Amino acid sequence: MNTMFFEEQQREEAREINRELHRRRILAGELCGYCNKKPELVDGKVIYGNHTNYGKFWHCSSCDAYVGVHQGTDQPLGRLANKELRSLKKEAHMYFDNLWKVLLHPGVTKNVARSEAYKWLSDKMGTPMAETHIGMFDEDQCRMVIYHSQLKLQSDDDN
Repeated sequence: MNTMFFEEQQREEAREINRELHRRRILAGELCGYCNKKPELVDGKVIYGNHTNYGKFWHCSSCDAYVGVHQGTDQPLGRLANKELRSLKKEAHMYFDNLWKVLLHPGVTKNVARSEAYKWLSDKMGTPMAETHIGMFDEDQCRMVIYHSQLKLQSDDDN
């Protein structure tokens, strides 16, 4: 009986490790979080047409999810995003960027203000600092950023 329990426990631990590895590959832009296919590195013209030059993107042709790369690299800026997630990320950035800009005042640099705001967001969302980045967030997490940022901005306006 104990052997069967131990074996089942080992299988569950292995499944949990596999889920975590899968999640990390999605966050790193190595896998599409919608269809689990490997994205391709493409020129921005594939996504935006011939009239623009937005650099390179990781693109999943199966579901049209994509993410840009850090300038001069092929490192994704976050997880691949479909149309809904791209829209939510823009909205989340709008509120969050307004929030950290409130922290700017003489003697506080942009980087310090952003770092303080991300620490606050990490605490609010219960996510590790290393994973507290709008580029890594899914739809529900972006909604949380919007919600918490709106509340914080409103409370700061009241003071």
